[in-house]
Amino acid sequence: GTALSTLSFVVRWASAGEEASAREKNLSYIAKSFFPRQVAKAMINGTKYERALRLYSLFQTFPQPRAALRHELGHILGFRHEHIWWNNFGNENTNATLLLTDPDKESIMSYDKLTEDVANGLETFLSPSDIIGARIMYGLPGIKPMLVLIPPSS
Repeated sequence: GTALSTLSFVVRWASAGEEASAREKNLSYIAKSFFPRQVAKAMINGTKYERALRLYSLFQTFPQPRAALRHELGHILGFRHEHIWWNNFGNENTNATLLLTDPDKESIMSYDKLTEDVANGLETFLSPSDIIGARIMYGLPGIKPMLVLIPPSS
């Protein structure tokens, strides 16, 4: 099977310490997840990684909880924020990023799209490019992916 055939994770509420840490850093998380290569409970460069999709208290009042979960599941599948290609306000590192489709302002992975839809009372769904990117990366049932990533040798 694929690497994702064995992917498992937990969904849990953020701890009081995680909530406090986010507030101290002036971060307003709704939810936070991980990328597929992050090992469960690993310590990397002083940062503890856990395969958990954490829901923060803001999730309880966020007008689009399903869209937030779709977005976080995109990270779990390995997809980065789409807005880094035109508005990298978080200064995210793009060095190890593989662009599967053209930058897509309608992507579920774009903060801009989610913000716009919330303001207009609309639900945010996967864009056609989101679906194409997932098919390039993971294929379809019975069809191999169009892209094969070789894991780094250890």
